[in-house]
Amino acid sequence: MKQKLTFIFSIFTFFYSLSCNQISAQGIKNLNSDEFEKAISNSTNRILLDVRTPSEHNASHISGSLNMNVNDENFTKQIERLDKTQPIYVYCLSGGRSSTAAAVLIDNGFKEVYNLSGGISKWKSENKAVISKEGNENKGFSKEDYLTLTKSNNDTIVLVDFFAPWCKPCKEINNYLPSLQESFKGKLKVVKINYDDNPKLVKQLNIETVPYLQIISSENTKNYPGFQTKDFLLTELNAAR
Repeated sequence: MKQKLTFIFSIFTFFYSLSCNQISAQGIKNLNSDEFEKAISNSTNRILLDVRTPSEHNASHISGSLNMNVNDENFTKQIERLDKTQPIYVYCLSGGRSSTAAAVLIDNGFKEVYNLSGGISKWKSENKAVISKEGNENKGFSKEDYLTLTKSNNDTIVLVDFFAPWCKPCKEINNYLPSLQESFKGKLKVVKINYDDNPKLVKQLNIETVPYLQIISSENTKNYPGFQTKDFLLTELNAAR
């Protein structure tokens, strides 16, 4: 009886493993920058898709990529023009929107979907090639400008807000910033830096996503990647006094 149960369990495990492998093969595979670069370089029979906004794509993109904005209401119709039998490699700024797009692609019949982990920000931070407007990589604030803008003293705390115009969480943060400043009655300086307009600076600071906040006091600098609530920042700012 024991041997029979063991045999049945082995058969079940085999088919369960096979099923999982099939699901994995049909799902989304996340690739780091090196894997992504190697994959798109070694294949000509594939699609490379940038799912950011047209303005982001025009500013800087991976060579050979198509641009279809995942947040466009016509995104599903746009991808119908693509060959679903070809592997498709997807990227955005930091990996969030491309993950969403990859799921949409799977739902719409694409069989091989690869997502760039960390997005083009990670790609650029590792000095991989991009196509950009002339001079684009050097535009914006210098590191010296940033240090001057964010200089703190014993009386003032600096809150640095790295944002992008297309970023919904960034807009939520921007909505409560005035009331946050009011809470500190002139003791809080807010510095807003557009991520898209400062590619060289964000690369130097290793900032690979937005929103991204910094609280700078005379004592130290604390970094907060991702969305933060007003109450959380109020607590952190009070602690930095």
